[in-house]
Amino acid sequence: MLYTIVIAIIALIGLAAVSWVGMILYAVFSALFGKEDTPKVTVTREPKQASVPRRPRVDYGNGMHLGRYTAGAYDQALTPAVGGRTGIFCRLAIAYADARDDMTTRVIDVTSFTVASTPDGEVVPLNLEAFCELRQAKRNFRADRILECAMANTGEDVTDLMSSLSAAPQTVSFDRKTAILRNVTLPAVVLDYQFRAPTFKRVTITPETVGYSEQSTGGNREWALLFIDGVAEGKTETQRFKADRIQQAWIAEHEAGIDDMTRFFLADVIPAKNA
Repeated sequence: MLYTIVIAIIALIGLAAVSWVGMILYAVFSALFGKEDTPKVTVTREPKQASVPRRPRVDYGNGMHLGRYTAGAYDQALTPAVGGRTGIFCRLAIAYADARDDMTTRVIDVTSFTVASTPDGEVVPLNLEAFCELRQAKRNFRADRILECAMANTGEDVTDLMSSLSAAPQTVSFDRKTAILRNVTLPAVVLDYQFRAPTFKRVTITPETVGYSEQSTGGNREWALLFIDGVAEGKTETQRFKADRIQQAWIAEHEAGIDDMTRFFLADVIPAKNA
């Protein structure tokens, strides 16, 4: 009996020892080769608040406000419409408010424009495509964001932008240049003209239209006569006479010489201070 009890105690001690050894081995192997279970973290985000559209600044003071040249309508109140013009020249000095409400003054040469209709059905300018002297690049300008406007060459205030743009002269491509067309009412002139090199021939013409260019150079504005469209004496059809082929010119009526043809043919274009 005693022998049996001793054997049982020894067996229990052995089982306990084996159990502890197994637990230790399991812990060691788990530390070496086991993968930790990373607890999952759930992030709860508050719903994003809808952004409130920024209201544009409308009044800039001193009578300057959005829609000044678009019948008081601006932004979404203007509906694009069919119309406008391309291939024009209209030189404007403007105060302009961009989409960030920053105001700048610029001189722009408008080459085309689109139109829009107001809630009252009035047709007004919408988008002006132009060369901007401030940026020295082509830019687009919203007419409803023009706060002040004047004719750049004369300083005359523009009260009706739509009328000024509609009355702007047309342009054509000529000898890789952009020629501005101008209808003229002038007396007949006599030209020494080179129809074929090297011979010059004297011809009397009645000018109808002139083509010219203008650009800013070194802070000055320069004009150049490119051609004269007119009817030669004894002819019925209009001919084009290139300015660089004219050797001399006179007023036919009293044979007064024309020393500066550009100023003579563009007397109503070039400002008096540059004459």
